[in-house]
Amino acid sequence: CYRLVIDPSMAEAMQDWNVLQALLRRAAGSVELALIILLAMMAWLVAAFSLGYTGLGSSLPTFRMQLPWILMLCGVLRVFIAAADVTDKCARIPSLINSFSFENGNDREQQHLVQFIVSSEAGFYISNVRVSMGMVMKFMYLWSVVLFAIVGKGLSKM
Repeated sequence: CYRLVIDPSMAEAMQDWNVLQALLRRAAGSVELALIILLAMMAWLVAAFSLGYTGLGSSLPTFRMQLPWILMLCGVLRVFIAAADVTDKCARIPSLINSFSFENGNDREQQHLVQFIVSSEAGFYISNVRVSMGMVMKFMYLWSVVLFAIVGKGLSKM
């Protein structure tokens, strides 16, 4: 975006966006399997934490025993939030470009560039699914409900 302000060449900006999009796809493809494993591990960690919590009781020593699970869960969540942040930043680029005012009267080219960026849907993909902050939040909400249901059931037995 900085180069677009200095040299408002829309054709060059499209080429730069293509390179960025290809780089994102390649990077996401390279770490895709690791992220899928982390996602499965995150689901397993929630289940392991909740079963350990209900099985061992709800005392402070139990919490200390479960602390490594909680820290690993937070680390995995941080990775997915970072991936979603990349996608969300890519989604804000068209608004940024629309806010620029070019002296050459390149409004038509500017709108063409904005439409090109919007339709490219650049971002971080895992198995051809775009990772967004909304998707990460839905995953967190789902597992929070599962966790609270299991912990609540375990506490009601005490």
